[in-house]
Amino acid sequence: MSLRPIALVIAPFKTSTEGEKAATLDACYALLDKGYLPIFLPWALGEFLDDHDPEERALALECSSSFVKRIARDRDAQAFVVGERLTEGMVKDIGDWIDVRGARPLKAPV
Repeated sequence: MSLRPIALVIAPFKTSTEGEKAATLDACYALLDKGYLPIFLPWALGEFLDDHDPEERALALECSSSFVKRIARDRDAQAFVVGERLTEGMVKDIGDWIDVRGARPLKAPV
């Protein structure tokens, strides 16, 4: 059994609309169907960090930055952006990806 390459999903979270949440879920399913292991880190961090608490939000952004930089070092991994609107966290994640990879993330298949 081969390992699935990681698909880092970059999408709105804190201020996401119901449509954006649905698009993120659809993108994760589409990436899974394409053979990736989709990961949208805010869904994990949001289980125990309060995105509306400034200190916990800062910690979540720091964790996300560290995670993106680690994943970007995996030559088989790819990052995918969901939607048209960029949030503060998305801009940071995209910047971290570009800093390590030297290339922009792809548009998510939805």
